[in-house]
Amino acid sequence: MKHQIKSNNFNAKKSLNLLNSNKILNSSVTTILNLNSKPNPKSLLNNIPYSLKDMISTKDIQTTGGSKILENYVPTFNATIYDKLIDGGAILISKTNCDELGMGGTGLTSGYGKVVNPFDKNRIVGGSSSGSAVQVALDIVPFSVGTDTADSIRTPASYMGLVGFKPSYGIISRYGVIPYAPSLDTVGVLAKTIADIAIVLQTISGYDEKDGTSQKINNKFYDCLKPKSKIKFTLIKDIDQYLNKEVKDIYLDYVKKISEKYEIIYKTIDLRLWESISAIYMIISYTEACSCHSNFTSIPFGKYNGGHEFNEIATNARKLLGDKVKEKNVIGAYFLNEENYEKMYLKAKKVRTVLKDLWNKLMDDCDCLLIPSHSMFAPLVKDIESNKLSDHKNWLVPDLLQLANFAGTPSLTLPIYKDKALNFGVNLNTKHFKDQELLNIGLELEENKI
Repeated sequence: MKHQIKSNNFNAKKSLNLLNSNKILNSSVTTILNLNSKPNPKSLLNNIPYSLKDMISTKDIQTTGGSKILENYVPTFNATIYDKLIDGGAILISKTNCDELGMGGTGLTSGYGKVVNPFDKNRIVGGSSSGSAVQVALDIVPFSVGTDTADSIRTPASYMGLVGFKPSYGIISRYGVIPYAPSLDTVGVLAKTIADIAIVLQTISGYDEKDGTSQKINNKFYDCLKPKSKIKFTLIKDIDQYLNKEVKDIYLDYVKKISEKYEIIYKTIDLRLWESISAIYMIISYTEACSCHSNFTSIPFGKYNGGHEFNEIATNARKLLGDKVKEKNVIGAYFLNEENYEKMYLKAKKVRTVLKDLWNKLMDDCDCLLIPSHSMFAPLVKDIESNKLSDHKNWLVPDLLQLANFAGTPSLTLPIYKDKALNFGVNLNTKHFKDQELLNIGLELEENKI
């Protein structure tokens, strides 16, 4: 098989020049030509430039998580995935901008300014891995490593016409990754092809004793990459009724094409459970975030913002957080309150188990669950900021992507329609640790241009 990334002729200086010429897009928090990489001629990533979402710790390089509270944070250690990329000979050129502390889905809430859609400045990029998506979409880098807590890689991938991969929970170490909600957080990859995803995944995955959730797996994803020609798909019956007209036609046309070549079965979802996904996600993720970020007091972590006594110092430091993060932390603290913990948080975890079982049952008796990646093209910034799209029906389809985080299963967004700023993808899913099969299915669809 052709070495996909090597064939693209990327080099670090060219990527830096392109990045600097696109500063107006605000995709980068820190630009750096990291020559500390170890040359590794045996690696397919040797001398290949790339970027990391600024949630990933890099020794001696600013790591902000997109938040002003971490503006002066320079880690004294590397995230495991960064060490793996260094060992693979890859060259870091950028720490990418993202929604503050990963807590957003638009690319509009970073403490370092909004990430601008390179194809239409009036539309969002999607988030929280927004800066990563921009840099891959513009061929600044062939791949970028991001994080995905709900759909934070897969949605911007759809909006930017990219491949976005969220692997099974536990196959990529989260050591050194700033947490949002640890039971949901997953490190993943954005690229333009399945082969590129597989190459990067093979490099950064694997067991890590520093991460208590890390799993021992066969991680030869690129070596074992081959199209899976015989596929049985599950589709959600009548899901198209929750799609906007312009993407509905694209989705239905795609379903028609795959039905001519592969077997398809339809299943239904209890609407009451489906509508509960968003609430369960918020309860669990906001609660975990509140707990994880409790040490952002400017003493162990966080920028000093005045004060003498602990409460004053911590309060002043928290003033550096953006409004969205403050809001979510307050809600999380409410769920952690003794009066609410059992009746809200623990109950939400029980419903999560029900939803996880639902998700896995959708994938019983099939090779892959296929759903639309979203209900619309990238929305207009003004519509997001004015809350014009608040009707829950607009978000029922993307809510389904959160179930892969609930269940810890692999999930892949594959582009099926590209027209400048109007891009759209489908989302492919398999069961836990079926990452190789998912990549092989994605490759089959990609190579056949279905």
